[in-house]
Amino acid sequence: APSHGQKEIEERRYSLPRQWRRTVALSFLFVLAGMVLVMLVVTILPQMKDEDPCRGIIGEKSKAVIVRPFEILKADPRHIWLKEAIPLRLSSELSRTVDLTVYPSEHFEWLLEQCHLSEIELAARLGIVKVIRGSFMAEGALLHIESHFEDVERKVLEPPEEVEGKPEDFFRLIQEITAEIVKQLKLRSLKTIERKAPNLDTFKLMLEGEGEIPAT
Repeated sequence: APSHGQKEIEERRYSLPRQWRRTVALSFLFVLAGMVLVMLVVTILPQMKDEDPCRGIIGEKSKAVIVRPFEILKADPRHIWLKEAIPLRLSSELSRTVDLTVYPSEHFEWLLEQCHLSEIELAARLGIVKVIRGSFMAEGALLHIESHFEDVERKVLEPPEEVEGKPEDFFRLIQEITAEIVKQLKLRSLKTIERKAPNLDTFKLMLEGEGEIPAT
């Protein structure tokens, strides 16, 4: 029978390969984990940067505008809804202009919240050349709309454009403002197709149905 010393030698002989295999296995796992980490850094991080909404820029500078809310100077309760209607209709008319991009107002608002930038700073990063804002007064049989064009690059307000008429002249007044904006940008509108403008009340009901303005 083997002595106690021989048994100890035999156990050491078999334990050494087991320890070596364990060391090799652990080393392999560490190397594999390192490779996976490198792949994550190389592939996922650039994607995360690309998905950062605050990095989005419209390539080269283009003719792009954003229509911002119009302030109420004075308005009868029945005309308060024009605060939302004016920017919506103005954006729609401007979108018919050749080579002009009208940036979506909802997305612009979302980016303002995400990026913590001023309107002008965000507009500059998006390649927008003009921020259009304004005010209006709607009392009785009078509708007065004033639009202001803010040049993004120079960060200056340009002379305002004013139109005036009756509330039922709403669509014509918006077309007049659109024409002035297009003229300042040195662009051309699409040929106007003779179409009957909707009734103002019908237009209001349509915007309510689409959720653009609160139902009254």
